[in-house]
Amino acid sequence: MPKLHEVAAARRAGSRPELTNLNVCAPFVVPGARGITPSNDCFSAVQSIQHDCLCNTLRIASRLPAMCQPPPLTCDI
Repeated sequence: MPKLHEVAAARRAGSRPELTNLNVCAPFVVPGARGITPSNDCFSAVQSIQHDCLCNTLRIASRLPAMCQPPPLTCDI
């Protein structure tokens, strides 16, 4: 479960608009996107995110598999 202070910190940092800007990166991260280079807009969106916002979001997101208990998976990267 995400820690409440992490969620609160993400909200205080105004992360939602910054994270919404990452929508331009969607074509790069969807299944089957191998070989696609992210756009300059995607690079700009990633570079504009505040460090605390990104770290708190990644911490929260990393807990989702344990919370949702998906079937085991392997990822070839």
